[in-house]
Amino acid sequence: MIEKRITLRIFTLPLVVVLTLLATSCGKELPVPSFIHMDSIVLQPNGNHVLFDDAGLLTSDIDAVVIYAHRKGTQRIDTVGHFLLPFTIPLTMSGEIDYLEVAPAVKWGGSSRAIVPYPFYKEIFHRNLTLTQGDTLSLGTDTTYYDLKLDDLRLFVNFEPPASNIFFDSVMQWATNDAAGACRGTGYGYVPVTTDQYSVDFAIERTFTVTNPLLAVWMELDSRSDIEYSVNMISRYTEGGAEEKHEVMRIRPSDEWVHMYINLGTTWSYFNHYKNFRISFTAINGDGTEGEVRLDNVRLLTHYPYFIN
Repeated sequence: MIEKRITLRIFTLPLVVVLTLLATSCGKELPVPSFIHMDSIVLQPNGNHVLFDDAGLLTSDIDAVVIYAHRKGTQRIDTVGHFLLPFTIPLTMSGEIDYLEVAPAVKWGGSSRAIVPYPFYKEIFHRNLTLTQGDTLSLGTDTTYYDLKLDDLRLFVNFEPPASNIFFDSVMQWATNDAAGACRGTGYGYVPVTTDQYSVDFAIERTFTVTNPLLAVWMELDSRSDIEYSVNMISRYTEGGAEEKHEVMRIRPSDEWVHMYINLGTTWSYFNHYKNFRISFTAINGDGTEGEVRLDNVRLLTHYPYFIN
């Protein structure tokens, strides 16, 4: 089992304020800090299976990182902090560092208030580093990969021809030759909504089975919609009970393609982690707007058990 560490420490003070505090706190002279700089993190193909080379699977939006540091000659791993990309941060530590561990983090449901390390991206390790007081160590642009087995990828729909619509119901239409309109490639899915339709339901016609309640369960999708819509989970509370539908989250309209990370685990817990569930969507058109809900690169992922300290 893989241990995942999650920090709640968030770096929010401007750099000038931090340096002022370091220099003037209680009248004490504190050490000159060293600095770390990072630009971004890019998701790359794993290279061990043709599926991981698919450009649609690699759409991503890594907004932040959590950094841990292991100093040479100690057994301690320090949590440096949780930082929005790009950043330059001051550190009170200096000298030899055995390694820095960089955990890619994402916006849960697109909310900047909920940025969490993503369990499906591999951590990045920078080893044998030296932090020098007054100097900046630049990590530049890092590379991460999906930390997945093929069994973990329970669904992937990239809407590319010549595939047919075998996962969504007939409400979902496919645009198969529109490179300008797609997020990646030439295809995407869309649900037309007219002015007199105030609620339009559509669904993935597949039942997902996850038997271990410790598994992480997330959905990723690329969204460009004229209409607000919800992502829903349909399941039972007990064996033999009636199916119920719970809304997981709502996705706001967007003129541009937006990559969404949707944690299904909290809603799954409402169903007592019942092993079978389905995913549906509802276009919510209270204003009587005419438009489309567009989706691309829809995937559902589970993972081995992980724990939070």
